[in-house]
Amino acid sequence: MQKQKRLLGSKLIFLFGAALIIVFLLLFQKEERLKAMLELAKPDHISVLYLQLLVNVNPDDASLRLELARQQAKMGKINEALLVLEPLLNQQGREATEARFLALELDLKLYFGKTAADPSRANDLALLRKKIGVIADEQVPVDLLPMAIKLSQELGRPDLAAKLYERWATIDNEHRFDRLKEAGRWYVASGTPMQAVEIYKKAYASTSNAELAKQFALLAINALRAADKGPLALAFIREYMQRFPNDVEFLDEAIVLSLAANDQKQALAWGNLRLSLDPDNPEQISKQIELALAAGDLDIAWSLSERMLMLKPKDRQLRERTALIAEWAVKLDVALNHWVWLIRHDKADKVAIDNALRLARGLKAREITIEMFTLVSGIRALTEVELNDLVYIFSVDGHSANVIGFLKRYLTRYPSEQRGWETLANAQENAGLLVEAIATWHHIGEHFGHPIPAVIHEAELLRRTGQPEAAFSILVQNQKRASVKDTAFWLLFADSSWESKHNDIALSVYRTIWKSGDKNALAADRLIQLLRDKRQAQDAIAIAREAYQRLSQPRWQLLAMDVAVQFGLWDDVRQMMHMAEADKQQFQRLEMYWLIRAQLHNHDRQFQQALTAYQQALHVNPASKIAKEGVLWALIDQKNNQRLASFLQLWQKDAVTTPSLWGVYASGLIQLGKEEQALLWFERKANLNHDDYVGLLAYADTLTKAGRIDAALRLRQYALFKLRAQLQPMNIR
Repeated sequence: MQKQKRLLGSKLIFLFGAALIIVFLLLFQKEERLKAMLELAKPDHISVLYLQLLVNVNPDDASLRLELARQQAKMGKINEALLVLEPLLNQQGREATEARFLALELDLKLYFGKTAADPSRANDLALLRKKIGVIADEQVPVDLLPMAIKLSQELGRPDLAAKLYERWATIDNEHRFDRLKEAGRWYVASGTPMQAVEIYKKAYASTSNAELAKQFALLAINALRAADKGPLALAFIREYMQRFPNDVEFLDEAIVLSLAANDQKQALAWGNLRLSLDPDNPEQISKQIELALAAGDLDIAWSLSERMLMLKPKDRQLRERTALIAEWAVKLDVALNHWVWLIRHDKADKVAIDNALRLARGLKAREITIEMFTLVSGIRALTEVELNDLVYIFSVDGHSANVIGFLKRYLTRYPSEQRGWETLANAQENAGLLVEAIATWHHIGEHFGHPIPAVIHEAELLRRTGQPEAAFSILVQNQKRASVKDTAFWLLFADSSWESKHNDIALSVYRTIWKSGDKNALAADRLIQLLRDKRQAQDAIAIAREAYQRLSQPRWQLLAMDVAVQFGLWDDVRQMMHMAEADKQQFQRLEMYWLIRAQLHNHDRQFQQALTAYQQALHVNPASKIAKEGVLWALIDQKNNQRLASFLQLWQKDAVTTPSLWGVYASGLIQLGKEEQALLWFERKANLNHDDYVGLLAYADTLTKAGRIDAALRLRQYALFKLRAQLQPMNIR
């Protein structure tokens, strides 16, 4: 029963629809009237059925078919609408073009209706883009061009949008330039900016309107910039400037393009032209300063900065910038003046003070440097370098008293600054105020824990002022504070002990210094001498040989040999002489080597070898007095009277002024039987040294041989008297 009721209802609806269609046919027999009604009414199932009926009656009516598809599309029946449009898609004419647009819109809706994961989306999009390309190539009616452009944009075809705008511009002369702007914009968007440039340039050339020409010129420049064609953009600007000279906007563009091309000098040139149009504009001057700095033209940058200062003389930031630029331009005196200006208007400007002080020190601007140091010292303590510079500046013009006064005032403010006290002490010393310097160093010692450098300075000054014992005393008091590494202290302590005849202390300290690995030659020399004096020959030889190894100088090996000779350690001499043979070339050029060698030969009674060694010593040093004396004694020992007489004659002139040769000359002349001549040499020697008893007795023997018995007796009595007087305190009979 219910089923029959449902069938009855469906029949009624169908009959009602058919009746309504008949009514429509009777009321709207004309197609235009029907379309007008449908446009006013919201599409519904009945109106679509009616249109479908009309299309069935008139299947070739493109207008009805197109309207049916639109109504179906509005009702969401996209597939049905596409089927209705299909016969029109390959036809020509306006309705066919509209049908293709509508079909494309419907396909686009279907595309957007698919999920992002749908694999068919990519192919669909490619097909849609191809379709719009085909449509765009047709002769699209003017009123449909907006639709074509819109679809091109939606489908990601900015190139088609650009072409359509360009085509539209040829048709719509009233809005031609607006369409060309859009065409260029979409060519740029499509990645072909040079096509936009071509359009913009043509528009620029074709318009007589100055403002419009400027707009297209700017668009062309921007398109060239997008195409990375900076040089072409600059060339176009030059062309534009010929038509419209002194256009500031284009000059700014030229500057930007030049900088983008990394051509700072060209940017500076454009900037100069730009500034000439508004020379007193602070903003433009500031920009030009930056361009000059970028171009490395520091002189122009400085000149412009000075011009800015004339406009804004109280601008501290600007003056600081000008000071920096002046320094970069190596106009140091100008930079210094700017920093000083800043300081004198704000004495708390630490940056300005530091820069002014640095420049003043470099320029040796004494007064400003002192002024800056005074300001700095009011803010903080001076560094060691600054204190040294301060002393130097005062000392250049001999103002030592002034620097001492400054430092005393400075130390009143900073009494705990040890560097300041040390600088004062040095300044006092340099000024010759040694007593004051000693007092200052003493103050440093008392207030700063007796630093070793202060002790050293005080002790050295005490030595210089004739107070060696006081210096020695201070060093003794502070020796426990000194570490092994304080070599300067230990050297001074050792030297002071040596000079004060505290030989045991000197020996101990010099030995400590030497054992520390120090390479001080004076310390080694004195250590060896002290050991010799204490007759510690082997220790002295050992130190000398260590010095030879440590200092790599042959004289130390020779000194070791000399000690061995002094103490008759001939085996040691032979051993060291043998070692010297291994480096014979180094030793053979030294006089002392040959003299020691000669002494060794004399000890071994090898007189000819000794003579040869003395002669080698003379070859090294022709003025050697010791070698000459050795040669003469060797000839006397050999009784080689002929050569002896020859050398006595050869060296007689030098011997007169050489006391060490007087004795050997007297002995040589005696051997030659020339006692009278020998007496002259003995007399010279006796007058020079009354305590040479051996020489006096030899003189007396020669007087006896010459027949001067009384004179010989008196001389022997004198020698005996003096010898007894010397030996009596020693209880020697």
